[in-house]
Amino acid sequence: SSNLIKTRSRPEWRTATTITWSLKRFQMGAQLNTTSEVNHTSFLDANGNAYEVAGQATFNLYAQYRFKGGVLNGTRVRVGARNLFDTPPPLSSDGRPFHIV
Repeated sequence: SSNLIKTRSRPEWRTATTITWSLKRFQMGAQLNTTSEVNHTSFLDANGNAYEVAGQATFNLYAQYRFKGGVLNGTRVRVGARNLFDTPPPLSSDGRPFHIV
């Protein structure tokens, strides 16, 4: 059996930190997602070491409103943004975006 941690798209650490605020029918939330670096094993240096792809952090934000009464009773409307600051993915050994899943 081999250790696959930090290999390809399997980071050693993955975190998701969420905060939510509510007031009556209004709600807001924010989430910070991070992944640690991974080793891109398709590219090895002269010593046989894999190329290390940098970790990544993204920030998500949303606002939500829940209707009360009338035809829309109980309906929720949510708007938000994923990767709010448009952080690009880290680059792989060949200069293309490396998506850590």
